[in-house]
Amino acid sequence: MRFTRTRDKILFIDTSAFVAIANEGDIWHSDSAKFLDDIKNGKTTFRTLVTSDYIIDETKFCHYGKDEY
Repeated sequence: MRFTRTRDKILFIDTSAFVAIANEGDIWHSDSAKFLDDIKNGKTTFRTLVTSDYIIDETKFCHYGKDEY
């Protein structure tokens, strides 16, 4: 992957952000949802969001639990 615009910032999304966005009962849900909206609407300098397959797996585990994973 090659990034050509140096002014655009890259943000790594970790498990806690995914969990907070998916879970309306999470104490960080509102802040996370607003920040994601700000990114989508160009209100931040972040233009590229990245994560890893490990984060996706961990998020599924946290969301569904060990028995349903």
